[in-house]
Amino acid sequence: HTYYIIAGAFAKQKNANKLLRKLKTRNYDASIVEGGNLMRVSYNSFSKKEEAIMALAEIRKDHKSAWLLTK
Repeated sequence: HTYYIIAGAFAKQKNANKLLRKLKTRNYDASIVEGGNLMRVSYNSFSKKEEAIMALAEIRKDHKSAWLLTK
């Protein structure tokens, strides 16, 4: 599995790109995760669940709405 910490989900590519650029300027390894009707913008991705959960806890200190996606 790959674990993604999601910052937001968008129907419009331009909105996803805007958040992606914002996260990259803050030194996150951000990416767009496609799936379904929405483009999800992730702060980072992890191969180990434990690492993802620790990173999510850290991000949630400032961004309460962040969540974990498993693919």
